[in-house]
Amino acid sequence: ELNVTSVMWLNKRFLDVFGGSRSDLKMSEETTKLVFMNVSSRAAIAPYPTLSQYCTAKAAREMHFRVLAVEQSTSNNVQVFSYAPGSMDTDMQQTMRESPFMAPELVKWFEEMKQQGTFVPTQQSSHRAVVAATTGEFESGILVTFDDLNYIDNL
Repeated sequence: ELNVTSVMWLNKRFLDVFGGSRSDLKMSEETTKLVFMNVSSRAAIAPYPTLSQYCTAKAAREMHFRVLAVEQSTSNNVQVFSYAPGSMDTDMQQTMRESPFMAPELVKWFEEMKQQGTFVPTQQSSHRAVVAATTGEFESGILVTFDDLNYIDNL
């Protein structure tokens, strides 16, 4: 619940203070771009057994950011997107592989990814997210995946 409500309140408060239509907050003649990035997951759009709470929270955040994009669509200086970083070998991933409560098919899938070395490198995914956020080469409100940004590695 906190993973959903905290981001909603934080975004609301941020917009109350620095909102996209607040001309009184202009610091210079140059327009400041506000970028809201949600760290999403395949779990936001696909159901996985034993991950009900995680999938539901990710789906709720995904919708919140899509609505935020619609609400801010009249402001040229607010951009909103969700970024799905890909499956990475993180502490959370290790916990899921070792948990006796995870669906066996998920544990098998995660273990195979670990053995085959197919996890996305965290630094590479983070780099792609930063480039996506700073270039703004996407439609506000969309879900951008790690694979959507393959071209970035060639820049």
